[in-house]
Amino acid sequence: MLSDWWNGVELWMTGLAFPLQFLIVMAVLMPLVLVVAWLIDRIVDHASAWFGPSPVEDRPLGATSPAVDPPATGSDETDDLADEQVPASTRG
Repeated sequence: MLSDWWNGVELWMTGLAFPLQFLIVMAVLMPLVLVVAWLIDRIVDHASAWFGPSPVEDRPLGATSPAVDPPATGSDETDDLADEQVPASTRG
């Protein structure tokens, strides 16, 4: 029954002029292709986040970020290193 319907659609499409065939195929396929591409993108995004190196660095789009403490700043070592650096224009 489905094959009979599909054969009728094929016969109808082949009887149309090429520009009409093109427009009908684009009107049907473009939304379908966009949805499939979006699904593939989401699946790959979640899979890469799942198997990625760090869940903090590589989350799926739209995922909420976990609470992460900011790195500590103002340590004595960092201040000492900043004082030791000399601009290139003042080096002899």
